[in-house]
Amino acid sequence: MTQTTACTHGAAEAASGRVLVSACLLGSRVRYDGRAKTVADAIVDRWRAEGRIVAHCPEVAGGLPVPRPPAEIEPGADARAVLEGRAGIRTPAGEDVTRHFLAGARAALATATEHGVRAALLKESSPSCGLHRVYDGTFTGATTTGPGVTALLLQDHGIAVFAETALEAADAHLRTPPGDPA
Repeated sequence: MTQTTACTHGAAEAASGRVLVSACLLGSRVRYDGRAKTVADAIVDRWRAEGRIVAHCPEVAGGLPVPRPPAEIEPGADARAVLEGRAGIRTPAGEDVTRHFLAGARAALATATEHGVRAALLKESSPSCGLHRVYDGTFTGATTTGPGVTALLLQDHGIAVFAETALEAADAHLRTPPGDPA
């Protein structure tokens, strides 16, 4: 998947907004290992039928191939440090792929803005899309708390971000009128 696609059949999204969804969660084989992490759920099916979904893979949008080596935020750093240019994202061989992750995060924000996205459903643990945790930079499978660069950038711009395990919360957010504190 080399471009962002939007499902646009229905007017329901106009009232409640669209949701940016990690393309791997929708079955696109865009992960570093060439696989998908498809979420099969009635909520996602309904969003698709309502024309709410905007599929996006920040890493592919940022210019990384599929498959590709895994990448992690440098040990001891976080997404804020990456966004501010104080840290990077590297592969196990030490290749700096930061520019791709930053470009992908910016592309996700542009896509979200263009399509009126109110929420994002992203893949946990990814250095791009992780919300609550990301791999810790040691390539040992250990994680550390905090978001990935795309999740943080979206949050910084007022877009509610949810992990794939929080479909009900994301759906509730979309059903709440914009500006309603509930």
